[in-house]
Amino acid sequence: MHVTKGGLIILRSLAKKPEQTLNAIVVDRSMNRIGVIVDVIGPVGSPFIVVKPSSTEVIKLIEGLGKPVLYYIERARGKARR
Repeated sequence: MHVTKGGLIILRSLAKKPEQTLNAIVVDRSMNRIGVIVDVIGPVGSPFIVVKPSSTEVIKLIEGLGKPVLYYIERARGKARR
């Protein structure tokens, strides 16, 4: 895990198709919201995801965990209702 100067969190992705995780919500084991996946970067064989944290307190929380295990929840895809 790495935190950029701009406050984004960079994590190694274990998803089989990380490009499909864009806009997914990231949570910890207790289902506390960490943030949202905003980008996928790096080599295809070993990609990283970029997470925009929901708050600065979240960064402090996961920095204290060492190597955190985080999960993502896909947002429903479909037509927007008007």
